[in-house]
Amino acid sequence: MSHDLGRSPTPSELATHLELDVDTVREGLLAADAYRASSLEAPIGGGDDALTIADQLTDDTSEYTKSDDRLMLKGALAELSPRDRDIVRMRFVDELTQSQIAERIGVSQMQVSRLLARALEQLRNHIVI
Repeated sequence: MSHDLGRSPTPSELATHLELDVDTVREGLLAADAYRASSLEAPIGGGDDALTIADQLTDDTSEYTKSDDRLMLKGALAELSPRDRDIVRMRFVDELTQSQIAERIGVSQMQVSRLLARALEQLRNHIVI
């Protein structure tokens, strides 16, 4: 049809020629695009600062990055006292307030605040980025 028309046929022209409905032809055309590979460096959109496909695939929160972070944190947590580890866990895993933690461990909220600040400082010092 391209040769006869001197251009690419429209989906409706293809549908008429093939005796199919236009939606089926459009689905076929979209499916045919799946067999064409695009460069990962191909720009998406226009402009000089357009993103590439590779830019879209990059994810700083990938499972690999998360697992590295977990290992680093695990090592740093091991350096804390059991009590400090419990306080950090209650605050950031169990999501308890400082007052709730204070009730559980039998100290004041102000003491929990100080203990938590000290524990977080130790973690920061252990995790050097």
